[in-house]
Amino acid sequence: MEALLSLADLTGEKHARAVLGVERDADLSAVKKAYRALVLENHPDKQVGASPEELAAKQEKFQEVQQAYETLTQLLREKKAEEEAEAEGGRAASRRARRRADRTEL
Repeated sequence: MEALLSLADLTGEKHARAVLGVERDADLSAVKKAYRALVLENHPDKQVGASPEELAAKQEKFQEVQQAYETLTQLLREKKAEEEAEAEGGRAASRRARRRADRTEL
C-alpha cells in the first residue's frame, strides 16, 4: 500500500515539474522563478480582450500552475527538512560517540 502512495507522490511531482517546466534537480528559487513567470502569463486579470474560451483556458492553466507550485514547494521543503534532520542526527551521533570514547579513556 505504501508503495502505491509513494508512486502517486512521484507522479504528482513529475506532473508538477512538467507544468512549471523545471528540471528534476531544480531548487526552490528556480521553481519560484518559473511559477512567477507562468502566473504573470496566465493570470485571468491579465487577459484583457480575450475571448471567453481563451479566458477559461488561461484560468484553468493558472489554477494548474498554482497547484503544481504548492505541490513542488511542499515536497522541496519536506526534503530539505529531512536532510537537515539527518545532518543533525549525524552530528548528535558523533557527539555521543565522542562522549563514549572519552569515558572509555578514563
